[in-house]
Amino acid sequence: MSLPRPPMLTMTAEDCLLLHWPVDADALRPRLPSALTLSTAEDSAWLSVVAFRATGLRLRGLPARLGRSFPEIRLQTYVRHRGTPGRYFFSIDAGDRFVARLFRLTSRIPYVAADATVERVGDAVRVTSRREQGGTPPATFAAEATVADDGGARSLADRDRDRWLAGHHRAFGAAGKTLWALNIERDLPDLRPVDVDIAENTLLEAAGLPSPTADPVARYTPAWPMHASLPWWVRS
Repeated sequence: MSLPRPPMLTMTAEDCLLLHWPVDADALRPRLPSALTLSTAEDSAWLSVVAFRATGLRLRGLPARLGRSFPEIRLQTYVRHRGTPGRYFFSIDAGDRFVARLFRLTSRIPYVAADATVERVGDAVRVTSRREQGGTPPATFAAEATVADDGGARSLADRDRDRWLAGHHRAFGAAGKTLWALNIERDLPDLRPVDVDIAENTLLEAAGLPSPTADPVARYTPAWPMHASLPWWVRS
């Protein structure tokens, strides 16, 4: 029986933009630690860039005014470990050097400091990130999404996909050959379809990942509260 892992950290992902690409599973599998099995949906593996402003990051129970806020851009795919679904992070670019260093050391999740912004300007959400930190491949991401008030109509299949992509509550990251995990508690928010223009994206190339051949499935939510446990070492 596994030990309980209560949430210790809390934050809200504000102006959260999610971009999902279907990719060939055979091309993605070699990039995963051997302990993880690739998850697929609609006969494809999926790569995602998730960008947001992390607001009020703090130990759970502390007042929000003591929290830390910064932009964050995640590159992830979807996996299983011994039947448990999760997300595997290839990189997380954070616009806070202290947080990037602290989380990289304590969680083993691949946080990297970057010059980044995530901002809402009228009906647009603008995301920019440039990573030029020594020891990691440089990478740039720039995109702008147009956010509709009602999000438009979605098919049942779209909603099922959204639930699948958002439903992986365990997060994995690798430090060398060692795999680490943490639990993230969050409810499924109102995810709105959005139109997005991607001006530049070298995140996948920097991670050695296959380039998508299709346009991304783009979603937006204004606020997504979540809580995270402390990390632990994963036995393969």
